[in-house]
Amino acid sequence: PESLRLQRILMREGMTEEKFYSIVRNQIAEEERNSMADITLVNDENEPLLQKIINLHHYFLGKCS
Repeated sequence: PESLRLQRILMREGMTEEKFYSIVRNQIAEEERNSMADITLVNDENEPLLQKIINLHHYFLGKCS
């Protein structure tokens, strides 16, 4: 979610809310970006990201067999 992205980005040196929203305005909308993607990984801290990556890795390994 945008609020989590903002929270994380504001921890970077020199980043402000104004800069963040300026960047976001120049990017493709998240919904549109996700609709074009074959796979998306949500990094929202509800589920460990590493486990999602490992599962995806195993999925692709299975496709190669």
